[in-house]
Amino acid sequence: MRIITTHSIRRRLRRPDISSHPRAASRPLVGALAVVLLAFGLSAPLSAQRDDAGSRLRRAEQQREQKLRELREAESALEDAVSREKSVLGALHKLDRRVDDTRKEIRAARKAVTVIESRIQATEVKIAALVEQQDARRELVRRRVRANYKINYLTPDGLFAMALGQGHLQDTLVRLRYVAAIREKDDDIVRQFVEDQQALAVERESLSAEKVALTAQQATLLAREKSLQVERKARADGLAAARGNRATWSKTVREVGAQARKLRDLVGTLSRAQQPEARRPRRATRSARAAVVDTPTAQMALRAKPSGAPRLNLDWPVVGTVVNNASSELEGITIRCAEGTSVTAIQAGTVEYAEWFDGLGFGKLLVLNHGEGLRSFYAHLQEFAVAKGDTVAEGQSVGVSGSTGSLLGPTLYFEMRHHFDVVSFAEVRP
Repeated sequence: MRIITTHSIRRRLRRPDISSHPRAASRPLVGALAVVLLAFGLSAPLSAQRDDAGSRLRRAEQQREQKLRELREAESALEDAVSREKSVLGALHKLDRRVDDTRKEIRAARKAVTVIESRIQATEVKIAALVEQQDARRELVRRRVRANYKINYLTPDGLFAMALGQGHLQDTLVRLRYVAAIREKDDDIVRQFVEDQQALAVERESLSAEKVALTAQQATLLAREKSLQVERKARADGLAAARGNRATWSKTVREVGAQARKLRDLVGTLSRAQQPEARRPRRATRSARAAVVDTPTAQMALRAKPSGAPRLNLDWPVVGTVVNNASSELEGITIRCAEGTSVTAIQAGTVEYAEWFDGLGFGKLLVLNHGEGLRSFYAHLQEFAVAKGDTVAEGQSVGVSGSTGSLLGPTLYFEMRHHFDVVSFAEVRP
């Protein structure tokens, strides 16, 4: 039998059973939760750092894949373009022709705009003269209106009443004719004033509308040329990529050499057209290279030595810098110059050829026949200033430089031939 003493009762009263108290029972849970939160709080920054690093790594990987994909697409586009056009030169030739056609359309549109502006200006001069004339006529109309108001035709004492007043019938008829003439003249003054003003306003509005239409057309053509220039830059980038590809670039350079041989065939064609007996061209001799490159033409003299003929002291056909030819098969001189620079004849002669070269790699080609079998060739022109059959003087402008068919940008490829032999420029000296 258990005995409950007073001391045990007091001890139980002083130390209550905490397990039965709600708040006391929740304290272990609160402590555990605090431990978890503390652990999470310490680990959260580390986890966030790992997540940020992972995100950056994934983004960098995605950017790398995007760049690789763009590179593969560019290489594929280059291969497709070369495949479609059969060669880099073919693609460039096609684009040069499109740019040339667009420039012609732009020039025609600008000319039409100029014509319309002149017509509008003439119309404005007419309108200014008419306004001055109409000011005087307006004053006349004002006075006639005031006079007609004062002499009111239909009142008992008006102009008609005066015309129908006393007197013989013949006098009355004469007065009525005068009244009718005055009235008709007044009507004519007002009608002519209004009609002239309206007609000129309509004409000016029509011309302005036509000018707006042509200006819009010009803007469209300029935008088209800009897009073509952008496309040409893309092709230039593709050309740079081809230059980085040894196989593609070697193929392009070999093609330039093949086109150079076509240029020799052109010489034979021109010679046979002029001299039917010259049917067996001699083997062309390779021209000696210029002594210096990357030197401005202003710092050098141009001397040519045709085979079996005296040495020629010539002026440079264009201002620029002598550079290496695009191919070792080319036997003339390549001069880098700003696009649109005037190209002049090195001697007097007759234009024998002025058109797109029947091949690739030379673009717009001009050939001058200087007589006695001597010819000069000017390639990569942007525009011709002369036409086939024209006679030109020494130093006369024959065109402007460009980059048609060029692998080196805006340049002039210049060559001379004596019959079928290439004229040596070995005496190009600073």
